[in-house]
Amino acid sequence: GFAVWVVYGILYALGHWTVAAVAGLAIMLAIVASENRTANVKIIDLTSLGFFVLALIMVLTVGDQVFNRYHIILVWGVFAVVTWATILVGFPFTLQLARESARREVWSEPLFHRVHVRLTTVWGVIFTLDTTLAVVALGGSYVKMLSVIVPGASMIFGLAFSRIYLARYRSRFGPPAGQRPATS
Repeated sequence: GFAVWVVYGILYALGHWTVAAVAGLAIMLAIVASENRTANVKIIDLTSLGFFVLALIMVLTVGDQVFNRYHIILVWGVFAVVTWATILVGFPFTLQLARESARREVWSEPLFHRVHVRLTTVWGVIFTLDTTLAVVALGGSYVKMLSVIVPGASMIFGLAFSRIYLARYRSRFGPPAGQRPATS
């Protein structure tokens, strides 16, 4: 799912906005189709797919200049809405990802769920902040700072925080099923 954003970013930066949206859509359709075959469709990948569908609709209906002006708001806004929605329905998106590496026995533990509510909340704050900054950047001041540099830093913070925060609980949740703990 990460590669799609690299492809999209490169094509977008080169000014090929429609091609970027179509490429992103094609890649995400392939990823989601593959996940669907294994009955393991991820919320985060559906969110990316949703963004590319909305992006292509926007490019085709209002034009690529309007899309260019508002696409950053759309990106962060879609992820913010979905993140908060997953918390509201009681299934924070990081929980789904964590189940791939945690033992099945811990999935029903209240601590396991709380950890992922907190972690997803941090991502919700990051996506909401980045959406807000993108709206502020529409004013024309500090556009690169508000729409590229700070959001990039916030993503790095989110990834680092996730690793550190999950490492704190890793010993509690143990190694994934099929793996044995290291012995001396």
